Amino acid sequence: MGIGKTSTCKELNKNLNDSIWLDGDWCWMMNPFTVNDKNRNMVINNITYVLRNFLTNSSFENKIKNIIHK
Repeated sequence: MGIGKTSTCKELNKNLNDSIWLDGDWCWMMNPFTVNDKNRNMVINNITYVLRNFLTNSSFENKIKNIIHK
């Protein structure tokens, strides 16, 4: 935590043409924040679905992923 992953991804996305940035943190924004098997599996499934769509879109040459498993 706090080593600059998000800042690095933000700068890469801003400076690379034809780029997309998937930040997996938004998938964990739940209230109450509870890390259990059910929620972890849901988050992984959601990230996988969105990431697959990004990766198969040939409109973007650069794909930036900021995904940390909790």
